[in-house]
Amino acid sequence: MPGLARGVATRLPPRPRHLEAGGTLPTSPGKVVHQGEDLGRWVRSVRYGWDKLTGVQQWLCDHILGITPAADDEKPPPRRSQADKWALNYQAAHQLRTFTHFPARWNTPC
Repeated sequence: MPGLARGVATRLPPRPRHLEAGGTLPTSPGKVVHQGEDLGRWVRSVRYGWDKLTGVQQWLCDHILGITPAADDEKPPPRRSQADKWALNYQAAHQLRTFTHFPARWNTPC
């Protein structure tokens, strides 16, 4: 890639042989491993983290490799905070407590 800054060019993986032969980049992990790196996982991370790339990296991915940013419905939901998890657990425990009503005098058969 002549004319590009060396740092930008080294962050992109080299074009694997199957791309040069007319193949496409995998969209899911585990399909193609090139030089020890899972290309599907790399493509997915680039698509999900598109906003974190520089303009030059976005241009290279879009025009050279054909990678486009992921749509909002394709991205995974954001992780829940610990406070949100506690709130959900508390709500579930409260629903369970109000649902299970035992009589005042509970006798177990002997």
